[in-house]
Amino acid sequence: MSKSHSPDESPPPPPYALLAHLGYFARPNSFPYKILPRLSLFGIDLTLILFFGLSIASVRIPAYHLLAWNGWPEIDLPATKVTMYATSCLVALFHSTNLVVPLAILLSSAPFRPACRMAEHPRWWASVATVCLKFCTAYMIQDSVSILRTAYDPVAGALVTDGDDHLYLGHHFATASYMMICLSHGAGHMAAMSIMFFGELSNPLHNPILVMEEAVKLSCCDGPRIRSIHRAVFYAFGWVYGLLRVVIAPLLVTYLAYHFHLGKARGNLPLWARTYMTFVSIVGVLAGIPVAVGFFKTGVLAAHASS
Repeated sequence: MSKSHSPDESPPPPPYALLAHLGYFARPNSFPYKILPRLSLFGIDLTLILFFGLSIASVRIPAYHLLAWNGWPEIDLPATKVTMYATSCLVALFHSTNLVVPLAILLSSAPFRPACRMAEHPRWWASVATVCLKFCTAYMIQDSVSILRTAYDPVAGALVTDGDDHLYLGHHFATASYMMICLSHGAGHMAAMSIMFFGELSNPLHNPILVMEEAVKLSCCDGPRIRSIHRAVFYAFGWVYGLLRVVIAPLLVTYLAYHFHLGKARGNLPLWARTYMTFVSIVGVLAGIPVAVGFFKTGVLAAHASS
């Protein structure tokens, strides 16, 4: 049985004072809790997740109109789905760029103990980590809703999904449930944060690539400049994604599995939770390796072959 820890109320060191302000959102008297109802599920406070979900969803409005202003289709329904997809990519870019820096600072400012309890950290650190977990969970939920909304065919009166939709929905469910387990049990958050960090680190390159791949199909946006930018970004992405998915991810998941099942702090999480978290991590790694190899061939090897 793990020891109980009283919260460390010490202020953050000067280098982390600015980051600590993000912890404001986790306070029970903060703005989100004043405007939204108090919601909870399995002991998890859902109010902040709801607030972040609505905030992230609101980013879709200016992102969509920015694309439409630049000539992307917005009237014809089939063509509009291209704009909606690109909008989702811009929202994903917003999510990843706002997440990776706080995660990097948090993970570098504390000993890496994958199965430790949240209460073992100083209050400011725990508050910011909770905000990061709930921000990412909110993104996964709202993007799942967006995928289902886009897939709905009003003529057929049914959802028309494809393989990519199923892949994204499965990924979002696994990610959100992983973090909900950490929030519910107050432990395992460092494992979740490390997976989040390395999972999102390549997205500031990946999502612009996805937008540019749709842009070159449109008469409003195609041209030699965007194709050159696409090739350059894809080249960098091929290296970064390959390193993260083929080298770092298997090592990280192996390290996490060891600590979840053989480490001294494994008792902080029940066996079923540790088993599930390990399982979805392994599935994610196995699924990511062939994708990374494909991106490397397309973005890096093909560029060298054509030069």
